[in-house]
Parts: sequence; structure tokens; C-alpha cells
Amino acid sequence: MGSVIGDILPLALGIAISPIPIIAAILMLLSPKAKGTSVGFLIGCYAGFRALFKAEKYMGQEVVARGWYRRAPGPVIEPREVWASDGTRSRSWEWMARFAASGLVLFAGVVVMLVSLA
Repeated sequence: MGSVIGDILPLALGIAISPIPIIAAILMLLSPKAKGTSVGFLIGCYAGFRALFKAEKYMGQEVVARGWYRRAPGPVIEPREVWASDGTRSRSWEWMARFAASGLVLFAGVVVMLVSLA
């Protein structure tokens, strides 16, 4: 796993500093809903850089990852926990945030339905 992270790390860093995110940020700031889209982009960039620098501590170690992989046109890997051979552990709370957000959307939908029926 450490060699995989070592192989992917330079590519991830190159993608992160490429001009594509800069172009995306400019287009988002010029859009009519600039505030909402730029906040989401900022949160995504923060999470990506945090994961990139957190992966560095697992270089050269045996790790066990728990999560899931989905094959799609753009494959998705979502690790929930990573345990290293030295006993350190990292957890991802993205799945819990998605679960909570879907609950809030469901609750808002029920409220809107009840208000429209009244």
C-alpha cells in the first residue's frame, strides 16, 4: 500500500497545482451562485489537501484499509478507516456527513410536504 501511495502522490500533487482548479474557481466566482459553489469547492480542496498530507505518514508501512470501491466511468475509492502497522489509525467521516445530510434533506422534504398539505 505504501508503494501505491508513493506512486500516486506525485500525480495527485501535480493535479492539485494544475491550472484546471484555478480555471474552475474563476468560472465559479463569475457564476450567478458564486457563494454556494465556491464554498463547496473550498471544502473539497481542503479535504483533498488534508488527505494528501495525511497519506504521507503511511509511506513505507504496511496498512489495512476498510472501505469500498465502486466501478464507474470514474472509479471511486472511499476508505473509511486505515490502520498502519505501527498502530496508528485514521478515520474518514465523509460517509457520516453524507448520511446526516441525506437525513436533513429527507426531513426538509417532509416539512415542505406537510406545509403544502396544510
